[in-house]
Amino acid sequence: MRNWIYHYSRLDQLEKQLMDIASEKQGISLKEKSKLKSRVFHHIENLISTETIEFNSLEAQLEKLILDVKPTKAFSFQRHETGWDKLRLRLQRVNLYDIFSIFSPNRRFFATFLLPVILVVILVGSFFPLPQVSASKMTIIDHFSGSVFIEREGVISPVTDVASHRLEEGDRVFTEGDGVVTVSFVDDSQATLGPDSSLRLIQLWSDPSNLFRTSISLELERGRLWSQVVNLFPDSSYTVFSEKDVFSVDHQATFDVFAFDQGKEVRVFDYLVDFNVVQDGVNREGRLGPPLSMLIDEAHATFLVEPIRDFDVLSISDVWVQTNLVNDQNHLQELADYYEQNLAQNAGTLPGELLYFAKRGKEEVRFLFTYDDQSRKDLSFVVLKNRFSEAAELIARGELSHAQESLEDYQSLLFDFAELSSEEAYAVLEENRKLLEGLSAETFHPLREFLDKTFLVLAKDDKTKGLLQLQNASNQLEVALDLIQIGAYDLAQKSFEDYQVEFNAVIEALPHLNPEQREEFVLLILDQKLKDLQVLKLIQAEIQNNEAMKQQLESLETDTLFQLNTLVLNLKDRAVLHLATFLKEAKDDEALQLQILSRLKKNVQPSIEVMDLINTLEAFYWDDRVEVLILKESAYPLPESSPLNTMNYDQDLIQDIPIPGGESL
Repeated sequence: MRNWIYHYSRLDQLEKQLMDIASEKQGISLKEKSKLKSRVFHHIENLISTETIEFNSLEAQLEKLILDVKPTKAFSFQRHETGWDKLRLRLQRVNLYDIFSIFSPNRRFFATFLLPVILVVILVGSFFPLPQVSASKMTIIDHFSGSVFIEREGVISPVTDVASHRLEEGDRVFTEGDGVVTVSFVDDSQATLGPDSSLRLIQLWSDPSNLFRTSISLELERGRLWSQVVNLFPDSSYTVFSEKDVFSVDHQATFDVFAFDQGKEVRVFDYLVDFNVVQDGVNREGRLGPPLSMLIDEAHATFLVEPIRDFDVLSISDVWVQTNLVNDQNHLQELADYYEQNLAQNAGTLPGELLYFAKRGKEEVRFLFTYDDQSRKDLSFVVLKNRFSEAAELIARGELSHAQESLEDYQSLLFDFAELSSEEAYAVLEENRKLLEGLSAETFHPLREFLDKTFLVLAKDDKTKGLLQLQNASNQLEVALDLIQIGAYDLAQKSFEDYQVEFNAVIEALPHLNPEQREEFVLLILDQKLKDLQVLKLIQAEIQNNEAMKQQLESLETDTLFQLNTLVLNLKDRAVLHLATFLKEAKDDEALQLQILSRLKKNVQPSIEVMDLINTLEAFYWDDRVEVLILKESAYPLPESSPLNTMNYDQDLIQDIPIPGGESL
């Protein structure tokens, strides 16, 4: 009917007139409206029945109703509108009410007919679930150019087609001439091997029980390797070996390694890289941040760490750097598209859509007919994944009310799942957090906060809760860095505030632990605080022109001395309550906090491990450089002599050798 009126009566004029009326403050009484309403629709029914309409007459009478117009019941049944017209107006979503109203006045008959059909669909679906599309990850050659080869079990074959080359542990990938190849790994990282270079894949491991937990180990035999490591799962690693030297990442980083005849060069472009290098009997280990480079020259016995020369213009002047930075951006976009597509596929039908009730009914029926614990865990895992995907998809669409419903269902089901296996419940949360790290930090910030809070609710004791709070606090800083890099400064400041609250809550909970747990926990906090200070330096480099955020960073750094004092104080068998209160009141007095820390270290006498961490933290605290550099040196131990292996000798010769004391034996 709507299209018919548009065609014959210039409804655009009617809409304009109605908008003008709606802006007027004065109206007419409800009784008068009711009378006018009946007259208007009686007039419209007569006009439509003869397929003629006089627009001016219709417009004049609709004006009197001031937009409060609804069709009468008789008009609803007699209007020239088909079921297809109603469905077309709904576009993608249809309410059940619309379907039943199409079949009026025989609604009861069709409802009685549809109910058994729906029940059959639910029952059949519970035993024959619909197929779900999911993408699997593997280590593959993503793209290449020039001469590229793969050596597997002694057989060398040229790379001619990307689709036909899946890589395995032990493979050697090498290039000749100007050949370049990019390899994508199961952990979402990628590595680009430069011209005339060789790389061996030592380990490509993923945990069968949790495919997000991975370990990638590569050996650069010669040439240049660019690595982009993206949001590794906890307890995962990405490592590049070059002879005795090791460069590793435990979260994310962008760096390249160049192995030449008598040395190596490492450059860090983003985040942090751990290193362990050996040169002239000296073992050096530590952490390197951007924009620093490390040169190890064996020929001239040189070890040098300095800022990368012309760092700002490298992306323009250096073809190798420029090409890889562009590839990195494309890779991040591909990952975001991949995870968005996966979430949409896993979500399936969403709340508010026509068949959502059938989807939930199918889940309930499957739970009803699942009895053993393992099968219920497997089914719960699938449903949890689905419910989380629903919430993420709805948040992406801006439908927050429906998203909240899915999250409440998710949390309730997760708590039931934790009763069967708390460790697997934590693993589910970690996997969901990993999925979010591949998506927009700004869009999905509320979902990240929800996961952090759910982690804490699942904690069953003070120690577990403290560890989770410590992890959540650290995550807030990493999220803040991501938000700053995309310009979401307001959300980044909120993450700073959350970090401060979370970290102080961790320290305040220390007195509730027993002395043994307390010392172990203090070590973990000190280690994490050192990493947090490194991330704060990375953030500092990103906000040179933002004074408000600079002040917030200074406040976070000033808190470090107060936190150190509080941690050392908690190493005593009985923490001194009044001193703890005094520390909090004087935490902005840097000089006083330093004096207290010096005395506490002498009186408490922490273990060597704790003292070493405290000294490292103090040194890093007073380091004015913007770049992150931690370096420790020690003597490299000589290899122990190997015992004589007699199996390498001829057995006949061994038989003729006299054994001392053999005769007496």
